[in-house]
Amino acid sequence: MAKSKKFGAFSGVFTPSVLTILGVIMYLRLGWVVGQAGLFWTIIIILIAHVISVSTGLSVSSISTDKKVQAGGLYYILSRSLGLPIGGAIGITLFVGTALSIALYVIGFSESFLDFIGMASGYQINEQALLEIQKNITPQMLKTLDLASVNDIIAPLKNSLELQTVFSDQNTYLAALKTTLKSQVAEQQFGTVQGVILANSHAVTVNDLRLVGTATVIFVTTIAFISTSFALKTQFFIMAAIVLSLVAIFMGNRDFAPKTPALITRPDGSDASFGMIFGIFFPAVTGFTAGVAMSGDLKDPKKNIPSGTMLAIGVGLIVYIILAIFLTFTIDPATLRNNSNILKEIAFISPGFVLAGIWGATLSSALGGILGAPRILQAMSVDKITPKVFGKGVGQNNEPRNALILTFVIAEAGVLIGELNAIAQVVSMFYLAAYGFINLSAFLESWASPDFRPTFKIPKFVSLTGFGFTMFVMIALDFTSMVVAFVIIGAIFVYLVRKQISLGFGDVWEGVWASVVRRGLYNIVKKETKQRNWRPNIIMFSGGEEARPHLVKFGKTLVGRLGFLSDFHLVESRSADVVFSKPQQFDSSNLNGASTDSTMGFFTRKQDCVDLYDGMENIARTYGFSGLDPNTVLMGWGSDAEEPVKFISFVHNLIKLDYNILLMDYNQDQGFGKFESIDIWWRGKGFNVNLTLTLLKFIQASDDWRKAKIRCLIVSEGNLNQNRVYKNTTLMLDEMRIDAEVKLISNEVHERPYQEIINHESANADLVILGLPEINSRMDFEFYENTNQLIAQINKTAILVKSSSYFQTSAKDLGITIEEVDDNVPETSVDEYRIPELILPERKELAEIVTQLQDELRTILLDYSQQYINPNYAIDKKLTMAFREIIKQCFAKIKEEAVHEKTRENIQTILDTHLSFLQQSSQLIEGFIEEQLKEKHDNLIEGTEWLYKSIGKVIADNPKMIPIKYERAFFEQDEKHQKLVKNLNRSNRLKQKLSKKPLTYHFKHHRVLEFYVQTMGQKTFAELYKDFDRSNVNYNASLQELLRKTSSSLDIIEKYANTPSSKSKQLPDGQDQSSQNGKPGATFSQDAFQDLVDHEYEKIKDFILEITNDQREKVYKYNHILLLETQREIQEISQNFDSLETNQVLRKNRKEFKKARKLKNNIDELPDLWKHNQALVTKTTLIDAKLLSFRKQLQRLLKRFEQDLSRLVEKNVVKPLNILERFLDNFDINDEAQYKAWAVRTQYAVDLDGYFKQSVDKFLDKLKHLMSEYSETIDMISEESLSSLETEELEELESTPVFLNRLLDYLVQQNLIEPLLDYTQDLPRKLQRASNMTNEVKRMLSFHIGQLQNTNELKQNDIKIQIKELLAEEKQQIDKERQEIDLINQQTSNSIDNIWQNIVGKLSPYVISRSASNANQYIRTRENKTRLSRVGSFNQRVQTGFRNGVTRFWYRRSEGILLAKQLQKSTKDQDSLVESILNLVERISPKAAVTEHLPVYYNQLFTHKNTFGEDFWIGRKPQLEQAKKAVKRFKEGFGGALMITGDYNSGRTFLSQHIAEQNFPKRFVHFITPPEQGSIDVMDFKRAFENGVGFEGEYPEIFAELNFNTVLVFNDLELWWERSPQGWKVLDELLDLIDTYSEQCFFILNINRHALRFINMVKKIENYFLATIQCEPFNAEALKDIILFRHRSSPITFKWKGNTEKDLSNWKYARLMSKYFDYSQGNVGIALQAWIAHIEEVNEGVLTIREPVNPNTDILRQLPEEWMIWIVQFILHKHLTLDRLIRITQEDERVVYNKIRILKRAGIIKETSKNLLKINQYLEFHLINELTNLGVI
Repeated sequence: MAKSKKFGAFSGVFTPSVLTILGVIMYLRLGWVVGQAGLFWTIIIILIAHVISVSTGLSVSSISTDKKVQAGGLYYILSRSLGLPIGGAIGITLFVGTALSIALYVIGFSESFLDFIGMASGYQINEQALLEIQKNITPQMLKTLDLASVNDIIAPLKNSLELQTVFSDQNTYLAALKTTLKSQVAEQQFGTVQGVILANSHAVTVNDLRLVGTATVIFVTTIAFISTSFALKTQFFIMAAIVLSLVAIFMGNRDFAPKTPALITRPDGSDASFGMIFGIFFPAVTGFTAGVAMSGDLKDPKKNIPSGTMLAIGVGLIVYIILAIFLTFTIDPATLRNNSNILKEIAFISPGFVLAGIWGATLSSALGGILGAPRILQAMSVDKITPKVFGKGVGQNNEPRNALILTFVIAEAGVLIGELNAIAQVVSMFYLAAYGFINLSAFLESWASPDFRPTFKIPKFVSLTGFGFTMFVMIALDFTSMVVAFVIIGAIFVYLVRKQISLGFGDVWEGVWASVVRRGLYNIVKKETKQRNWRPNIIMFSGGEEARPHLVKFGKTLVGRLGFLSDFHLVESRSADVVFSKPQQFDSSNLNGASTDSTMGFFTRKQDCVDLYDGMENIARTYGFSGLDPNTVLMGWGSDAEEPVKFISFVHNLIKLDYNILLMDYNQDQGFGKFESIDIWWRGKGFNVNLTLTLLKFIQASDDWRKAKIRCLIVSEGNLNQNRVYKNTTLMLDEMRIDAEVKLISNEVHERPYQEIINHESANADLVILGLPEINSRMDFEFYENTNQLIAQINKTAILVKSSSYFQTSAKDLGITIEEVDDNVPETSVDEYRIPELILPERKELAEIVTQLQDELRTILLDYSQQYINPNYAIDKKLTMAFREIIKQCFAKIKEEAVHEKTRENIQTILDTHLSFLQQSSQLIEGFIEEQLKEKHDNLIEGTEWLYKSIGKVIADNPKMIPIKYERAFFEQDEKHQKLVKNLNRSNRLKQKLSKKPLTYHFKHHRVLEFYVQTMGQKTFAELYKDFDRSNVNYNASLQELLRKTSSSLDIIEKYANTPSSKSKQLPDGQDQSSQNGKPGATFSQDAFQDLVDHEYEKIKDFILEITNDQREKVYKYNHILLLETQREIQEISQNFDSLETNQVLRKNRKEFKKARKLKNNIDELPDLWKHNQALVTKTTLIDAKLLSFRKQLQRLLKRFEQDLSRLVEKNVVKPLNILERFLDNFDINDEAQYKAWAVRTQYAVDLDGYFKQSVDKFLDKLKHLMSEYSETIDMISEESLSSLETEELEELESTPVFLNRLLDYLVQQNLIEPLLDYTQDLPRKLQRASNMTNEVKRMLSFHIGQLQNTNELKQNDIKIQIKELLAEEKQQIDKERQEIDLINQQTSNSIDNIWQNIVGKLSPYVISRSASNANQYIRTRENKTRLSRVGSFNQRVQTGFRNGVTRFWYRRSEGILLAKQLQKSTKDQDSLVESILNLVERISPKAAVTEHLPVYYNQLFTHKNTFGEDFWIGRKPQLEQAKKAVKRFKEGFGGALMITGDYNSGRTFLSQHIAEQNFPKRFVHFITPPEQGSIDVMDFKRAFENGVGFEGEYPEIFAELNFNTVLVFNDLELWWERSPQGWKVLDELLDLIDTYSEQCFFILNINRHALRFINMVKKIENYFLATIQCEPFNAEALKDIILFRHRSSPITFKWKGNTEKDLSNWKYARLMSKYFDYSQGNVGIALQAWIAHIEEVNEGVLTIREPVNPNTDILRQLPEEWMIWIVQFILHKHLTLDRLIRITQEDERVVYNKIRILKRAGIIKETSKNLLKINQYLEFHLINELTNLGVI
């Protein structure tokens, strides 16, 4: 077998590439570019364009030397690198673009060829034509035409837009010419110029191009079909032609040379933008990939592609630059711009060689496309992207003949289109996209692929630059085309991805992701993760998703779109063999299908283990990778663990491994509830809350929990600082941007179990998150049992949380201090305050100076501390002792009162003492602010001045300069002393070297001392002031805690005293504490009470001792700081003496002196700043004291209010029940007097609503009085400053004025009054049943006693037995009511307690600060309401009147329209089309999606014809009055029937039923209903009659059975008749019955008004009627009632224009319903249909409706007359069948069938499942209206 022909670099790559590069643009557009841009900018454009071609060429070259590039060229490279989907998307578009580009080249060739041979058959005035015409019009012609200049002809021709189009018909062209030149040339003289114009304005037509283009396409296809080798050989001849043409150009004439070439600047007259010029030139450089497309036919693609491609690019670059230079110096810029054929004119042999070059360039480009495109398609077919048939090759060279045929078809289609400008833009974008992705592929391969080893290596930035430039050029050239191109590429990519095609050996993306991960892991490990960037990396032990789907779901919720979740499914295996191999361990089933946020970070692994717990622990110890180490373990809580020891041990080890631990206890019954609320529990200690809140961000990001309400509940116990905890928690929430409610639950007094508090507060939560109890060891069974008990009582899905040490660090990063309690605080060591010994200089004289300096400064500092620091802390201690004295007196008074009274009546004393303590505390703090703060401030100022003055005196007493002589031997002692020479200045170093005399070193001692005092000393002083500030903040926090602790202790004492009885309980020291926790017991013990008081007082004393010790510790600390820092400064001075660096320090630190002067100014301001801050901080303590006082008084008010409610219920409900019960116990049925006496005695009405209102009003009055006592205004720290109180910096705190009573009013109103009123308003209703029991028994007994008096003895016994049974039931009911009352009392107590707990959490300084802005807004709003009450009331009346007026306007408007309709009718005339009618039907019909989702019962309410019930009846009073008259006539003996008529859907049937059932007994009303298809058979009528009345036989027999006043209702009379010879029989029989029996039975008939009118015209049936009632339209208000009554008979709601149903005002309803009236013209059935038809959406029981708009029904007037005749039959007869239609129309069956088929096609007629034909119910109304207006009916 012969070898296939392969090509080398020259013939296979270089030749096709260079021929495409040196193409048409070089001949026809390069000159224009130079003429517009000038030489410099032309070269810039050429170089920029070649950045893309060079970078892409280098990228292609690099890739091709890495792997063999097979058939497909660019497609092959992209698909093997970026994957088949991307490669295929580019390949398909590249193939189509290449095929269409063949058409572009062929059309270009055809234009030039036709122009050359003169075979253009069209005519056009263009630039060339105008030039030729101007040349050929002679002066003689102008003289004949009487024209002054040839411009008189040229100007109108040039300005005519019509003549610029191509004319294919000569006569049409001549007519256009005559019209254009009619002002210049008379028609008789037109022949003078006609020949010249025709001869010189020939143009190529589209048909010319199609003819020659088709021949050219066939020609190049034939060449390619013969063989690739033959095609490539032809290109050598073309190359020769191009070379010759270039030679001819360079050797051409210089007739057009410019005087001054445009070298740097742009030539005069250039008007094109730089972007436009670049866009026209750029396609010239895009042909370099022509050779790459031949990759499958090359001998050695690895060598041929790089060398051939880069050589072609280089040659092209050189030729274009040389040609641009040549044109600049050879041809004038204006000529270059205006004459595209200039190269032909200057050529050496014109125009042959240039034409040959142009033709060769276009044909070679077309030939390159016809060779390359089929090979791309063939390669894609081999890869199964495109159909296999195109992948088949022919012959030795595997020629792609099938693909060639498709290429030919596409190219030929492009030629036949003729106009390809729009397509050309998109095709260019396809090429550029391919170039961009080639560069991207090369970059990714070199960066990420481990298999990329090219022999031709290029830097990565080259490919990346090429990619960037390509994207930039795409945007700059044509953004719209770029978007279109990428949309097409994207669509193909998505399609190929869904086909799931792939390469067996992978692509570069695996390497890319691996490189990204590698770099990412390096950066993650390198940098510490901050909390804002923390994300959960979870190990989950679910046992498989089937076993615990809830755990998996929650895990996915936690990781969301950012975290990682590794779910381990462990399988126990006792075998030593491996159960799952490494690949089998990874379960990829969850990754199948489309990737989502929930699956992207979720990984499932199966693993075998001998023991589950060992397996889990091994995974926890070893699983992970640096940078992606798991940080959290999620698993179920082992409440029923088979091996609890192992479970406890595992949890303990997880804590040791420092994991975040999440243990879920899932409630199977409730699950996650409604995903609406999450409760987070925290006891104020530890860092679990940090982890919880961080996880909460991820939970809230999920769709399920997005709208959940978050509560952070903090239980305050023992020594927890509530204010600080609340502040820290809110700070964390703000920092993490979590919207959550913070609630502090105080438990010091009640001491309720933690489980009970959680169960009570989280009763309605969907998820509860709480901290994992402490686990002390691996065998901690108490931990396990306590946790089980806790979870069991919660009875909710709960998550137990334990944070790792990471969240301790992160809390510090946030600047937030989490309250930690350490009971074992070590005492301060004495060594901490020890000053290190001073190391003196070597020289004795210097040592003496330093020692003296140390002694003097130490003395000064100790004096400063004694005189100014200690007194300030003595002031604080004095305040502390004053508090101690007040507290001591309070507790002593409580003990004393208890001893004297010797009863439990000392409760009021305790309460008064409590309030007195808080009042005295406030006074103490106010006095401290007014007096002691000023004293402390003065001390600071005086102390600062004294200290500076004393230190200045010390400096002055020291020598200014200290001269010290150093012998030469001093510097030669050892290496240390030798180095000292370097510290000397230049002159001293020179002396030391050259002179043998001692060296004198002058120490600038004064300056050094000043430097240290002004720099280091002042910094120390500034730090000291900061510490003063922080110390005072902490002191005030301690005072606040003292107030709270004391208040809490007094509450505990009061609670004990208030307890009815108490059990003995041992105090910690062994003494008896009776019911310290308030639990009920046996007796009250005074001894136990006094022991409790002593115990609580001791706790307070201990805390006061802690405060004083802390203050004393602070004094020691400040003294130590001053002495230590001074010692360090002196030590540095001493060291500088020895190292001879004293003077150097001064030189090096000159800038420090400037800073020191600024610092001195700041220090002078510090005392004032300190005073300002401390005043605000102390006022915070004052506010806290006042809030505690208010809180206590409010608690007393609430307690009394609760007691009032209890007494009210007791008096008005319980007591009457007791009386009733005693009466029932003693009731004697025979003693009537007893009953009467009891009835008189209990004749009182209980107004529970009034009583409750009085109690509430009384409480509110007292509350108002209480708040009026807190009327002062206090400047308080602002919220922002309060949040930063404990920071290290000393900054001025911002203040905000707080109107205390107003703020309390706001808090009380929001958190107490509103919920309290909401609860109490419902109490009377709950108690009403019990309150009414007495009256119920009275009514019952009264009824039965009356019966006893009116019956015989036998029946009396039965009644008495019945009474006894009823009374027994009433007694049982009384017991039930008592239980209910007890429950209500308990609920009331709990509710008031909850309200109290809620407001207690708000009454703290920090919450007050946060609430101030809201309170001010609330206050302003309320004041404005009060101030404008009268104006507002007037405005309200005006608005109400206006809205009522508007409402009446809308409804009256409908009545006016009805009246106007009776006075005038409109006429309309237009024709119709089937499509237009169908469009109309679709617009007025309900949406299919709506009817599918609309409940059936709701749909029936509006569309079902038999929804008749009295509840649905509305209006029609005139019609009912008219019916009553007819009934009256019937009853007076007049015979006849009642006729009810009206439009279709006007409610005739409902009205007939309502009249019958309102005027006669329902049992006498019978309905005779016709068959649905109608009938004219009298036997059918008789059967229907018999079925309706329930009797059979002849009519006389039937009527004999019927009662007088029987009503016979005949519905839809039109169905018993038809317009045919036999169609009157039933109607005649009915009229006979009316004539015979209408005096016995009342006949009601109903029929549509059109049928009645027609029947009455033929047969005067109106003479048989007692009355005829018209079903008139309803007005808009009645329609509203009808529609809304039906709508509200279901639970569904609606919204309109964004307003919900409940938000619509009356006038909005009026406006909406007026629209329904306009649409239906008052027809009730049509209005109901319109309601359904105008529903836009049904979503979870909410309808979105749009207001009706009257449709344009003009099309119905265009119906053919023949159609109208057929439609009228349906209007007259309601329903029809084909048989009835044939009888009515007397037409042939086929004719009828065809007519009906047309009407059905148009949507006018619908056929039911029973072959019943009727007009479309939604079109019928509009159709009848139009036919009525036309006079058809």
